[in-house]
Amino acid sequence: MAKLSPRPYKNCHHVTHEFYQNHLESLNLHPEGIVCPYCGHEYEPCHNCCPCCGLNLDEFMAGADCDDHSMPGHKPKNTCPDYLKTEPFPGKGQKYKAPPPPLIKPKYGEYIQPWNGYVPECTRKDKAVCKYLPAQTSNIKTTIYDGIEVQTNKWMTLACEEAVKSVQCGGGPFGGVIVQIDDETNEVIRYWVQHNHVPQENDPTAHAEMSVVRDACRSLGVLNLGRITKEESRLPQKGLTSHCEIYSAAEPCPMCYSAIYWARIPVLYFAATRYDAAQQGVDFSDQPLYDDICLPYRERKIKTYQCTTDNSLDAFNLWKRSEKRQY
Repeated sequence: MAKLSPRPYKNCHHVTHEFYQNHLESLNLHPEGIVCPYCGHEYEPCHNCCPCCGLNLDEFMAGADCDDHSMPGHKPKNTCPDYLKTEPFPGKGQKYKAPPPPLIKPKYGEYIQPWNGYVPECTRKDKAVCKYLPAQTSNIKTTIYDGIEVQTNKWMTLACEEAVKSVQCGGGPFGGVIVQIDDETNEVIRYWVQHNHVPQENDPTAHAEMSVVRDACRSLGVLNLGRITKEESRLPQKGLTSHCEIYSAAEPCPMCYSAIYWARIPVLYFAATRYDAAQQGVDFSDQPLYDDICLPYRERKIKTYQCTTDNSLDAFNLWKRSEKRQY
């Protein structure tokens, strides 16, 4: 089982002393710890998704929907290790099923979007504010999404679960999953799960998509996640080539979309829209940025200057005349 580094769960508070004693024999079977493929937690093993607590670690990879039947009592917990870099989870050879089927809607006014009924408790200091912040039950969409609406799958669900965990851990409400698929067998080789770390790391670029792209590229030792050859990959794969696809809990901002583009990832799936992210109480509107980059520099929000400098082309000239790793 892949390990995350570092994830200290030696003293997980979800397990009582009595529980530990009752399961001591099972716990000792796993002295080095295990990673939960559902939430990404590592336990040694004391997290409530430990196999001795009834979780079958193979359920997720076998194609289960990861509901309360396949993972009894498992919900995201407020257990937040301080980590950025993670290692991938193994794919165990399951067939990759994507894209999901198209979303077929009845006539306008007759369609009700599925909703899991999750209404979180209000934990704001001023609880009266929450009456103005009701739970949203459907995505806000415009015509820009025409032709791309599909149903969900386990990877999209996992990305959204990671976004919830991110909020519980003090990060922004965003999560991401990258899946590596063998091109010859269409089997899942491995996958990465990450979330937003902006507040904890004081890093404005530590978005969920940026974090998971960095993890995948670092693990594989490649720059191009759209075509990974067996020869160049640091990690094993059966076929000669593979590729990655990315799932984002919310529509990526322009920075993250650019990262996905430069990583050459050919397929993007997202759930919540930019309009959902801009809603009152969420307040992550990218619209000013979309508007700004369409303007001439002289009209943009950031005061910008183009400097005429005698050495401005030196780096480019050196680059084009040197042996290098092209990307």
